[in-house]
Amino acid sequence: MLTRITVVLGDAGDHRADADQGLFEIGFDSLTALEVRNRLGEPTGTKLGAGLVFDHPTAALIVAHLTERMYGEDATGPVALSV
Repeated sequence: MLTRITVVLGDAGDHRADADQGLFEIGFDSLTALEVRNRLGEPTGTKLGAGLVFDHPTAALIVAHLTERMYGEDATGPVALSV
């Protein structure tokens, strides 16, 4: 997931994002927030709201939100977080 986020920001891969770092702190704005929402919605097969990044402003919070939406509140399995 972090890979998808850094790609949206135009990162060439030499920056390692922190899952708990605020996305707006690393350069997100409303357009990049929508682009991330679109990039995450495709592979998950989930229609995500326009406020995804505003409501869940770190990669870790987005992962938790998507895990809950896809697997329910009781999802206890590990979540793969690509860094």
